[in-house]
Amino acid sequence: MAKKKSRKGKGFKFSTLDIETGKKGNVLQIRIFNKKFGFSSFDTWVEFYCFLEKKNKISEYQNFIAHGGGRFDYISMLYELLPETQKSEVIMSNSLIICCSISDFKHRITFQDSILVLQRSLKDLCKSFNVDVPKQDINIERIEEIFHENREEFDFYLDCDCTSLYEICIKFMRIMQIHRFPFTIASFAMNQFLSKYQDESLDNNHINTQVAEQKEHLNHEFYQKCYGGGRVEVFRKGIHDHIYCYDVNSLYPSMMKFYDFPLPPRIVTGYYSEDEMGIFPVSFIQHDRSIPPFFWSKSGNGMEFIYEGAGVYTSVEIEEAKKYGIYMTIGSGIRFLKRGKIFAKFVDHYYNLRLKNMENALNLICKLTLNSLYGKFAEKGEGETLRQLTDEERNELIKKGIGINLYSEKFNLYQVDNVRQIKHAHKYLSAFVTAYSRCYMFKFLAEYADHIVYMDTDSIHMPIKMKEDYLGNELGQFKLEYEGKATYNGRKQYMIDKKVRFKGIRTTGSLFHEDINSEDFKEMLEGKVLTKKYDTFPALKTALKKGNPCALTRTSKNIKSADFTTNFLK
Repeated sequence: MAKKKSRKGKGFKFSTLDIETGKKGNVLQIRIFNKKFGFSSFDTWVEFYCFLEKKNKISEYQNFIAHGGGRFDYISMLYELLPETQKSEVIMSNSLIICCSISDFKHRITFQDSILVLQRSLKDLCKSFNVDVPKQDINIERIEEIFHENREEFDFYLDCDCTSLYEICIKFMRIMQIHRFPFTIASFAMNQFLSKYQDESLDNNHINTQVAEQKEHLNHEFYQKCYGGGRVEVFRKGIHDHIYCYDVNSLYPSMMKFYDFPLPPRIVTGYYSEDEMGIFPVSFIQHDRSIPPFFWSKSGNGMEFIYEGAGVYTSVEIEEAKKYGIYMTIGSGIRFLKRGKIFAKFVDHYYNLRLKNMENALNLICKLTLNSLYGKFAEKGEGETLRQLTDEERNELIKKGIGINLYSEKFNLYQVDNVRQIKHAHKYLSAFVTAYSRCYMFKFLAEYADHIVYMDTDSIHMPIKMKEDYLGNELGQFKLEYEGKATYNGRKQYMIDKKVRFKGIRTTGSLFHEDINSEDFKEMLEGKVLTKKYDTFPALKTALKKGNPCALTRTSKNIKSADFTTNFLK
């Protein structure tokens, strides 16, 4: 207990960081801020490194937070500092830096990205959190000119970026009653669930330890096969004069609140019983083709819904399929002897908190927290980190049988296989959340089968109004999100009124991008392939290989209508 009190008394120990660069990616200024020591500025990253070497004993300079740092600031920093450092490490998810660290000194220095927790622009966050020092506007096209000719304006702009982010992080931690800013919103949600809102009926060994999951290691692939995402499908491709788009209020959280989930003990194998929850191999044929197909498979088309086939599914889906007369042959699978509403307290707390704070930052925090928990149970224990290694360290890892690959010879950086023990690794919980959600949405697909145009996980688009009985502000009810003339070219490819969605192409944001308009959609429907230009910043691997980190690059991409839309042919 004494240790906890001591930690609490230390307060918030971190600094915010921001950089400004010229069009060629050249660093104009690096600035950091914390309440205790104020601002510090650096012309180069090497100068910043020397500062850390002298100040790393100070807690405020052991942890840095930058908004969007994983795609911008830290790429510039790593490119310049990796030749200087001896012990740097980078944790990535695809091409995004989750966090990085420098361990050259007595105390380890870590760098986080706040956008992985608060997934909005800094300007929007300033409004939500009502900060005292908000982000300022500046002509980014003239930033280098302003830096040289109007330093006062430049410094004020950069100061405000650092100060506003610091205020936002402090307010977030105070609201959530935590003393360290989390690395991701999903890790925050899991920590809150395990420490505060886990249902008493849940056996602690089920979630808080890895013992049960280790015993069922062979079932990992089985769990993987039954875990599918949201349903995204175009049922009626083309141009529609008027479309109503309805969204469900917190689809995944509503399923987590209202329905039962598996509890231990488990039986590894067994035959299907409608009184138990479980996961089973199923062969099926859906003879009723007047409604969309119910079951799904993972194919070259992604998650594809089919009328006939075989797969591994949850008992939730099996019971729902019976309602539509789908013929099934069910094999031996995994049975769970107990069930319970594991997530009810967690969802109740954050949803009620959100409803009471719709006009402030808590609305955003609660929404992100509610939508992030379910996927954390499917987190993989295997991953990769980028590490600088000495010859001795490299040879030692090879002796231990740990996989390593050279990532960048120039920067002495290796890709190292990393196996972590994840106490909450129960993928079937994630599978049941998404299974409940698809079953819930299928009820409306079947009812509106003669009208449905498009579906995207928690939304339904159609040319008629939905029944008033289905609408409302409660969890699981629908709300009208937007309406207007619409064009649908494929999954994640549509335009309603002025809202454009086209997966893989930037359609919003401050960086240059060519707009996709209604005429473009029409031409793609006719089979044409279009080319769109947009600006982007280089990812870490590209920057390390080609240099010029943070330099805007004008690139282009060919776009066309998706080849696959649906197997529902009515």
